[in-house]
Amino acid sequence: MTGVSHLLSRISGFFRSRHPWAVWLALALVWQGAIANPLPVGDLAVLVDPSGTETIDSVTSALASLRFTPVRGAFNAGYTRNVHWLRFTVRASSPGDWWLEVQPPFLDDLRLYEPVAEAPGSFNERRGGDRLPFSAREEPHRSFVFKLQMDDTLPHTLYLRLQTTSSSLVFLKLWNAGEFHGAANLEYGGLGIYYGILIFVLLFNLVLWAWLREELYAWFCLHVATSMLLTIAANGLVSQYIFPEHPAIANAWLGVAFAITLSAGAPFYRRMLKVERDQPWLFRLYRIQVILPLALLPVLLSDYYIEAARAMISLLLLMLILGLWLALRIWREGRREGVFIAAGNALALFGTLGMAVSLLGLYTNDFFMFHLRQISGLGNIIAMNFALAMRFRELRAAEFQALIRVQASEAIAEQARAAHREQGEFIAMLSHELKTPLAVVDVAVQALERLNRANDTEVSRRHGRIRRTVGRVNNLVEQFLAKERIDDEGLTIRRAPTDVAALLRRVAEESADAQRLRVTAPAVLTIAADPALLGVVVANLIDNALKYSPPETTVGVSLAPCGESARKGIEIVVADHGGGIPEALRERLFDRYVRGDNVGNIGGAGLGMYLVRRIAEMHGGTVELINRDGGAEFRVWLPGEIS
Repeated sequence: MTGVSHLLSRISGFFRSRHPWAVWLALALVWQGAIANPLPVGDLAVLVDPSGTETIDSVTSALASLRFTPVRGAFNAGYTRNVHWLRFTVRASSPGDWWLEVQPPFLDDLRLYEPVAEAPGSFNERRGGDRLPFSAREEPHRSFVFKLQMDDTLPHTLYLRLQTTSSSLVFLKLWNAGEFHGAANLEYGGLGIYYGILIFVLLFNLVLWAWLREELYAWFCLHVATSMLLTIAANGLVSQYIFPEHPAIANAWLGVAFAITLSAGAPFYRRMLKVERDQPWLFRLYRIQVILPLALLPVLLSDYYIEAARAMISLLLLMLILGLWLALRIWREGRREGVFIAAGNALALFGTLGMAVSLLGLYTNDFFMFHLRQISGLGNIIAMNFALAMRFRELRAAEFQALIRVQASEAIAEQARAAHREQGEFIAMLSHELKTPLAVVDVAVQALERLNRANDTEVSRRHGRIRRTVGRVNNLVEQFLAKERIDDEGLTIRRAPTDVAALLRRVAEESADAQRLRVTAPAVLTIAADPALLGVVVANLIDNALKYSPPETTVGVSLAPCGESARKGIEIVVADHGGGIPEALRERLFDRYVRGDNVGNIGGAGLGMYLVRRIAEMHGGTVELINRDGGAEFRVWLPGEIS
């Protein structure tokens, strides 16, 4: 906590000591690399020591001077296990305290050799690097600083031995002590703003995740948090503020954070780029991005750090190129968040490419190494945050539109239900008004038949016709009432133990032409069913068979146990010897109000077969028309335990 308080106090002191407009201007200049004016080192040359056995005496000998190779700009050998000796000259513009800054902050072992003025040919050794505790540093700064006392303005030759498992990349700057402190304050102020923005983005999205419970926000928060852990290590702040007395942990932090960041970013980007399981090769690549860095963690902590780091940098570049391609595809689809996803991936790719060419020794530039990756990383996070917000805004708008459609559908459905109820009430009223006079007519005809003592054949025939017409109209009314009851959404079947054999015989006996029926059924056959609805099924099947077959023919009605698809049940079969069902009618036979063209003057509403199918389905059964010559055969199967 003391280290964190120290960082916060330095940042707050910096902000209190200057006007806000000057602060922002100064920070802008810092990030552009124009605020500070360190002196460059001169005559930089390098001697490669593959075995690591060279000493200051051997590299300063007259013969060794021929082995040094001049270096233009900063030194960069990339990832290598070689030890390097750097020779350079420093020349102060005025006598006084001058500080030599060595960057980047993740170099392992630095040894500076400064000649002793009183003993020509002798050197003082001063050590630095992140393998030492932070308290051993000459200046409490995130990079490595060696304090030099320059008594003149003449050039002085110094030697620096570099040995590191990370990239062998060295930037040397000579600072006036006062200017160094001013630049350091600006530098820490810029880092404070940088991490302040990241913390704000992280906290803001944590709140959104807690509020919305959207998984993508959680993955984004993990991506931001791990990115912060990586940049904290790359900026040398782990050694300074988190583990100042545990250099081994601080040294391992960078590699571990790199692996975790690479792995943790895969789930977020996979979801943002809409890579699903139905895209196997893409999905598999993102699975590799999750697994491979974690699998390489033991290697990163071993002597093979260099190989693991190269593999992870290659994987990161590959996934960023793939991500940019997928983002551009989303953009081309016309999705509004596509431009932000593409911009975020382009920034990440540009910054990572700049870092990679520096770490791999392909190109040396301090802006690429220290600032480009962080600026592009921050831009990537902000762009992806905008894309995330835009995606969920569109999702919320789509959900709102869907809710409106659902509410409209529910309103329409409620109107339909109200109309259906009103229709049912009307049919019930109309049926009552029709059935009452029909019953009166039927009773009157029966009375007239009893008064026909002369047994006039013509009168009896007319009485029969009237009664049959009354029965036909009454049957139509009953079918309409049954249809309304069955189509009612609130209707539920009332299952009870039902002797289907007894029900079948009773319905057959009550039929108008019972003498034409040939019933085949066991004495007792009981299943759980709704007896009233089952009676409608049997009555309609028998009535249709009798109506649509010649009067001189018989109708077969059979009942038997029958299992289907490993389920027990019963089957009811009604077969007639009529004209059969036309081929064009068979597909629509069980629909409402469907009648054939060959029915002639036979009455009906086209509801009988519809009621049979609906009732069978309500019981979990089926009804089918079986093709055969010389008539029609209907089979109804109902599931249930037989007793």
